[in-house]
This record gives sequence, C-alpha cells and structure tokens, in this order.
Amino acid sequence: MKNILFYIFIALQLLVGDISYSQSSLDAVSQRCIDIALKNDLPSIKMRESLPNIPLKFIDYRSGIGNTSDFKGKLVILDFWSQWCGVCIAAFPGMKLLQDKFKDSVLIMPVTYQSKTSVSNFKAVRKRIERPMKLPSIIEDTIMRRFFPHNGEPYEVWINPQGIIIGMTSQYEVSEQTIRAALAGDYSNLRSINRSMDDSETHQRTENAPVDFLYQSFITKYNPTMPEGRLVPINSGNSKILRCRNTPPLLLFHWTLYQKYNNDLFSDKRVLFEGADESLFDNWKPVRDTILDKLNYVQNYYYCYQLKAPVYYPDSVLYTIALNDLEHFFKVKVSVQKRKIRCCLLVRTSDKDKIQTKGYNGTEYVPHPDDDVVLHVNWNNMPISELLVSLNSIKNIPYVIDSTNYTNDIDITFDIPKDSDLTKICAELRKYDLDLVLTEREMNMLIFEPNY
Repeated sequence: MKNILFYIFIALQLLVGDISYSQSSLDAVSQRCIDIALKNDLPSIKMRESLPNIPLKFIDYRSGIGNTSDFKGKLVILDFWSQWCGVCIAAFPGMKLLQDKFKDSVLIMPVTYQSKTSVSNFKAVRKRIERPMKLPSIIEDTIMRRFFPHNGEPYEVWINPQGIIIGMTSQYEVSEQTIRAALAGDYSNLRSINRSMDDSETHQRTENAPVDFLYQSFITKYNPTMPEGRLVPINSGNSKILRCRNTPPLLLFHWTLYQKYNNDLFSDKRVLFEGADESLFDNWKPVRDTILDKLNYVQNYYYCYQLKAPVYYPDSVLYTIALNDLEHFFKVKVSVQKRKIRCCLLVRTSDKDKIQTKGYNGTEYVPHPDDDVVLHVNWNNMPISELLVSLNSIKNIPYVIDSTNYTNDIDITFDIPKDSDLTKICAELRKYDLDLVLTEREMNMLIFEPNY
C-alpha cells in the first residue's frame, strides 16, 4: 500500500509540473520547482538504501523523459548544481572528461530544479563562449532534492549499479581514483558529508570519550565528514565553537584576521611574503579549474580548523587564539604592516555626476552563464565600495583604492572579460566620468614571515 501511494504521489507531482515553456514563465517555472523541492516533506534516502523508480525530466538525454530505472547497471553520480554555483560550473569540464574516460560503466548526471528554458539558455551561452556544458542534466527537479536534502551545492550522491546508495560526498571525491575504487566495490573514500551544523556535537564526541572538553582546538587535513563551518562563532550549550572547514591555509588566515582589522579582506594583491618560503604558499591557493583529480589536491592542501572554548570567551579572543594556532602549525608569523605598493586610484574626471543612483529599480540578481570569464558589473542603488570589490577581483591590474570622496549610492553597469588589462577597464569607467590613475601608496599589508 505504501508503494502504491508513493507512485500516485509522484504521478501527481509530474502532472501538475507539466508547464508550457515561454520566456515570460521562465523564472516562475524554476521558482515553483525549487519551492516544492525545498519542502523536505519526503523521507530522505539513507546510505545502503535503494533508490526508488522515479519519473524524471532531462535535457540532452534520450527523449527528454525517463526514470531512475534507466540508470541500473551503471555507477551513477548525481551532481546537484545551480547556475549561480561557480564551483559547480567550473567542475563540468572535468566531469565530462571523467564521463568520457569511463563511458558506459559510469553515468555522471547533473541535477537542477531550474527550467528547461533556463538550462537551454545557460548551455547556449556556455557554447558561445567556447566553454560548453556537454553533460546532460535532470531538470525541473522537485523530487530528488527532497530525497537527498543538503545545504549548499555542488553535492554528489553515488549509486552503485544495483541501485543502492553508496555515498553522499562533496565534489572533490569525484575523481578517477575514487570512481575506479567504487567500480571495484571499494566505497571507503565515499564518506558521507554532514548535512548541517546540527551534527556538530555528535561529531566532536566519540563513544569512548571520558569527558566533554570545555576547551580544545584542532587542525586537520581535508575532512569531508566535518560539519559545515561558519565565519562567526556559534553557541553550543556552555561552549562557543569557531570552525572553518576544508579551506586553503591562506584563506584560513584571512578568516581569523577579518574582524580584527575592520572587516578588511586583504586580497591576494595585499599579501607579501618577507623571508617566508613563498613556494609553500603556492600550494595554498584554491583548486584550479584545470585540475581533474581534485581529491588528491584537496587531501594534501586543504585544512579544517576548530576551536571550542567556554561560552563567556569574547569573539575577539577566539579569533586571536585561532590565529596563534595557525601560526604555530604553519610555522609563520603573520602581521599587518604599512608598506608602499603600486596601486590605482579611482577618481572622478568631471563635476558631472553620471553615477548617482536613480533609486532601486527592482532588478534582482540574475546569475550569468559566463560568470567565470566575464565580470558583470551591475550595481544599482549600491555604495561605491561595491564597485571597488568588482575592480579588485580583476587580477591583471594593481590594487584599486577609492579616491572619489563620493558618498551617494551609485548605478553603474558594464561587462568586461576578467582577463582585461588596465586600458580596457579604464575605457569602460570613462563612460561614467571615472578613471584609474597609477600611483604608489602606503597601506596596510598582510605580511608573512618565517617563525621556526
């Protein structure tokens, strides 16, 4: 009886979800699907359980309709993604290489709640910029997301050829070595990631632990089973927990210093290595898009940090302890010091105000399919500091400092390739009577020195 009710429920979901597609209904279709998918009103499927036979909609796969029984006989990796997930998009070329390598024995299947029109437009743009998404995808998903609830994407669900759930992992476990092992029946690398912070206390204790430590800190290498981290401490009973999960070390240091220095992010353009072995820091950079076997990389170069302290410790003390722990472990001394560096001043070139906002125009953020190669500057009714954030994300120009003394909110829009040089960027800014002027300035820099 339970199975009959289940399939009636699924049929009704598909029936009410059969919507005709038009550009005007694009957002509505995707929004409606995610509203259903996030209800989490179905019992989640657990490890070692079977995947039910579920009707599905596809793009670029068979006739566009099918069900999960079509996957039987293959190792299946469900890759939950969305268009504003840059990490998801960056992984598609590597996923396609793995799909081609394993051909008929493996099926890597992206899953999204977004509409057919939305995904079609996304794939068209990716093809136009010569970075095509060649994998098919499950679209308009309202069921799989409820069977496998998760916080954040990408999120990978592994299913063996018999239809049994064998792993729920991060993206990094999708590697050649892990796939080969899974095909051979070895699932040891498919450790399930925790789905929420609610698991934190369980994770911190073991069955044989004699005490619940009031104070402890630890650093580990990449650990997919560690609960998700947060940038601020959380209260847990009589303790505060400060946690950052699976992060390159340089970003760990940024995180500990963020509040101490008035929320200054100290981008890579403001980091200097004075005596410290800079080759070591090369390994601290985030995973590059060209790395196919990311698991080996993150296992060697990503770290987790956690501090548990009494609840009455001020947050500032926790960050100071975390900084000291990181310095001791990585054998460096980190400080903020004044240094003169080459930079650009953002200036106004006329008294005519071409950037003052006309007020909020009601336009919501829409992710662009080419965000990985094009910088879309689209600030409406925002402070000029947001423009500075965009400009400082461009690697080919020096650090940009605001020298406009402009206090009103701004409207400014332009698109420019992320590999643009200073000349191209200035050409866009001059349309708004803005410019970048090269100079040298003394400013706070993040200094790494050896501490052996």
